[in-house]
Amino acid sequence: MSKSKPVAKSNSVTEILLAYLWGLLPLIGLIYFIPQYLSIVLPLGLLFFSSSRYFQKRIDGYTGDCLGAVEQLSEIVCILGFLVLANIFI
Repeated sequence: MSKSKPVAKSNSVTEILLAYLWGLLPLIGLIYFIPQYLSIVLPLGLLFFSSSRYFQKRIDGYTGDCLGAVEQLSEIVCILGFLVLANIFI
């Protein structure tokens, strides 16, 4: 009875790799100038895999709310990581 239609579609490997490239491009540029920021990638990877596993286990997939929550958590991880690195390496 829902009037909404699904918006998810299967993406090709090329589309996924391009999305990752565009998403990581700012971080790659930052790492080029300040290599210590590479250490922020590990917590982001852990957040990605742990949240993916959690959502798959609990709700058998993900929703827009899940994506929003992971985005907000990623932003917090980045900001806290940058603050920690700034205090250590200044």
